Amino acid sequence: MSSIEKMYDEIRAYKQSRTITTAIHLGILTTLRRLGPTASLYDLSAELSFAQNWLAAVLRVLMQYGLVNEEEHSYSLTKVGFQAENDQALKVFAGYHFHCFNSWAHLPKAIRSGKGNSFHRQRIKDKDFCRSYLMSMAEIAKSHIACLEQECGDYFLGEILDIGAGPSSFCRYLVQKDRDIKVTALDLPEIVLSAKELFREFTNFEWMPGDFLSWTTSKKFDVVYCGHFLEYCPKEDHRLWLQKIRSLIRGGRYLILVLFLREGNAAETEDLDLFEISTGLNGDNLGYIMNKSEITTALQESGFTKIKIKRLPEGPSYSEYLVTCQTDINKEE
Repeated sequence: MSSIEKMYDEIRAYKQSRTITTAIHLGILTTLRRLGPTASLYDLSAELSFAQNWLAAVLRVLMQYGLVNEEEHSYSLTKVGFQAENDQALKVFAGYHFHCFNSWAHLPKAIRSGKGNSFHRQRIKDKDFCRSYLMSMAEIAKSHIACLEQECGDYFLGEILDIGAGPSSFCRYLVQKDRDIKVTALDLPEIVLSAKELFREFTNFEWMPGDFLSWTTSKKFDVVYCGHFLEYCPKEDHRLWLQKIRSLIRGGRYLILVLFLREGNAAETEDLDLFEISTGLNGDNLGYIMNKSEITTALQESGFTKIKIKRLPEGPSYSEYLVTCQTDINKEE
């Protein structure tokens, strides 16, 4: 396929993406599984309260992607369709992106004005969106929990602060293992409200509503954990954000980061370019994804030492990295 042909496919891709995410969001695959292999268009339409002509058009698209079969006017899931229906991570990821689709309509305005539309800040007031976001992030995080525990679990002792916690999947996993730790999970109030409804609370785990940039506390923590938080920081503010994080950690203790980092090959960064744009559509500012050299320098300049960077095993998201470092006791403020 030529580059021009690929561009045609990419330009059309929003149509397929929107149809598939809508079908999953509306429960079409789930209903097909429940009704069994002899579901007629009438049966599906009646069960879902959908218009038959529109439902038939969507089913044809699902057939093109190998998710649905039609035989003698009856519809059923294919093997791939069953796999998609049983893949919880895929389902919640599709649900989240169903909501995110409209944010990209604001890209022209963002390019002209230099300011995003803060899509997340607006949409998190909607509990359905919050739940989709949290469930999607929780499912994606599952793929790395065992690896994170092996690589950095021993650092998680004492008082832990999870910044931009979302579902706080890793920290919630750790506090269930009878470890001698106490976790404070910080995120925006609307996200915390939904997280409390979705996820079990523990005596040594506390949800904390607040915006990191304005949140203050006199407490010092033994560990600060940030899972995909720094990507939302503008390039010019990295030192400011890291210095604030540094001020929250006791001397000689740890900062643990899971984040996307750029590699040297520009051809492999297309998805990261798209993610970087999405930070501006979802937040107040366009974020920036660093490379290994940039994150190392930013951490060193902010008072961190013993910096280690390791690529995590491939998961359902983009390539992710684990960064561990300590506060430099020689640079106490």
